[in-house]
Amino acid sequence: HNILITALSLESLTSVYLAGLLGIKEYKNTKSFGNKSGNLSFNQKIELLTDLDALSKDDKKKFQTFMEVRNQFMHNIDIKSYTECFKMLDGKENYILKLFPQDKTTIKEVQLRIATEILGLQLMDIINNLANKIFINDVHKVKSEMHGLIQEKFSNSIQNMKIILEEKIKPKTTRKEGINSIDLEALQIEIENNFNGFWK
Repeated sequence: HNILITALSLESLTSVYLAGLLGIKEYKNTKSFGNKSGNLSFNQKIELLTDLDALSKDDKKKFQTFMEVRNQFMHNIDIKSYTECFKMLDGKENYILKLFPQDKTTIKEVQLRIATEILGLQLMDIINNLANKIFINDVHKVKSEMHGLIQEKFSNSIQNMKIILEEKIKPKTTRKEGINSIDLEALQIEIENNFNGFWK
């Protein structure tokens, strides 16, 4: 029962944060995140979050382990204990007890149950922290867009300064005419306009 409740909560929260990350408001009515057949599976949602760099590969393995435990309890009528469950999952008993070491004097059933429940709590915490990661991703996106915008404006500003140099300053210095006060004032205005244009 605890495994099922935790699994359903995890899947629901995963849908909420994925929808938030993708800008989907009424996610329950979508084909991807609703509760009808044909929607994305929990494993597919975890894969998507991993592809979006919201989850690490280590976190992905934790989610997959928990869902494998859930699947055994939900779909295998012969599974009556955590010990029997983990016997069906190759290598996962060592994996989860290494993640969450238990007192070796405690019977194996209790060790596995405690470790699995701790894993479920940790996964809930990871999902809840996705909100911060979504915010950070948005900030990085804005920074990237701003960097591209500023780089283009900076390049244009440099090109304009080269034109000012070639057309306004270099001819006079080449002919040794010098630059009078009127020329300097006009040049100052052009340079200021070019600089101000960088920020518009």
